[in-house]
Amino acid sequence: MRTYTVSLAVALFAAAGANALRHEHMSTHAHCLQHVWNQKLRKHAELVNGRAQSLAASPERFMEPRTAYDAFEPTYTCHSEWRTGAMFGDGGKFVCGDPDFFRARDCLAYSVGSNGDSSFEADVVKRFGCELHTFDPTGDSVMFADVITKAGAHFHPWGVGATGTKIHNAVTGHDNELLSLYDIVQRLGHAGRHIDILKIDCEGCEWDAFAALWLTGDGPVSIGQIQVELHLHDFDKIRTFFAAAEEAGYMIFHKERNQWGCDGFNCVEYALIHIGDAHRLFEATHCGVE
Repeated sequence: MRTYTVSLAVALFAAAGANALRHEHMSTHAHCLQHVWNQKLRKHAELVNGRAQSLAASPERFMEPRTAYDAFEPTYTCHSEWRTGAMFGDGGKFVCGDPDFFRARDCLAYSVGSNGDSSFEADVVKRFGCELHTFDPTGDSVMFADVITKAGAHFHPWGVGATGTKIHNAVTGHDNELLSLYDIVQRLGHAGRHIDILKIDCEGCEWDAFAALWLTGDGPVSIGQIQVELHLHDFDKIRTFFAAAEEAGYMIFHKERNQWGCDGFNCVEYALIHIGDAHRLFEATHCGVE
């Protein structure tokens, strides 16, 4: 009986010690994660400040078509990044985050502009398990709807722009609606839902789309990350775009010049992530998805 009591006491002591060590380890791990996250944010802030200093010191160097996008480089590093859609050449977009992260939530994705190419839609649906809606008021709407539906997504012949305006579709002969992103969300019954991925590649409509979205406060649309191709080399527009993105809490995590068109420098693919989603993805990457 005495031997049993001693053994039990030793076992209980060992268990208590193990629990204490486990608690200490978890506490240390959490502290280290916070330290790394803070470092990432400090690096982002330093790079943004360095950009601002460069723009203030010599804005003329960015006025040329070839240099208009030079100041706007990535300021955040995503731990897990996927080229989504076309694997090579023009059209691929970069998404931050492991598939398990998106599959563990009620993932919603929007794709503005398709031109009948469903590779992005198919990849997002298959890899990330997102509910995806594609919008394109131009081209062969019947064919577009067919290929997008076969990819597992939903097609809408609407464009993103000022609500109440229309665009003429020369292929179908119809005038298709333009809606603000806020009104699209309302029409589809997505109010209150988080848009995890917003891809915009609409050959120039992106400027008006984002002006309505965050420059004028177009409703409470919550967006996690943005994949956008910016066209033209109007430096004032570019600078305004990224200033608004920064103010709204977005960080650039990927940049790729389109070398297959636009003279190799007039179109640039950007991927941005909101700081809130970046933090959630950071924790999911290092701690696992619950």
